[in-house]
Amino acid sequence: MNISSLQFESHTNALLRCLHSNSDLLAHFIYFCFKAKSDKNMNINLKTVKDFPTLCSVEAEPLKKLLCEYEDNIPGKDHKRRVKSDYWYLDALVNHNKHLSNILPRVTYNLKKEDKDIYRWDFEEFTYKGAAYPKQKVFEFIKREYDRQSELLPQIIEEVDLLNAKLFEN
Repeated sequence: MNISSLQFESHTNALLRCLHSNSDLLAHFIYFCFKAKSDKNMNINLKTVKDFPTLCSVEAEPLKKLLCEYEDNIPGKDHKRRVKSDYWYLDALVNHNKHLSNILPRVTYNLKKEDKDIYRWDFEEFTYKGAAYPKQKVFEFIKREYDRQSELLPQIIEEVDLLNAKLFEN
């Protein structure tokens, strides 16, 4: 393994962790916007913040809808359904890398192809919590998930602001 290969793997892993951390940052943002009292024992994640009394009101429906969309509308522990979701693929990939073993991007090549099609970077297939996740092209996967989050996060933040304004106008 040469240095440039190691750098590519390290930078890819760091980018994946950053994308993955957006869920926790988002959950904490919502927690601090709507939770009046701090609870040190609470596990703050998107599931727990979606259950806040504030988010059970009719006014919060657009925000809850966006949060479900952020999780690709697959809540809970349904790992078998999650394999087709980029959000949950990212979750499984990063958690597998953190807790089990690294799934490194693998470079393969085909000399029968031409130009940029000769090389291919993939995450190999893996199993996490009983669900088999398929091989994915690294760049295409990262771009899809980055674009998806880049579209949804500003909408969610705007809905939090709107809901806050409605709650505190009285």
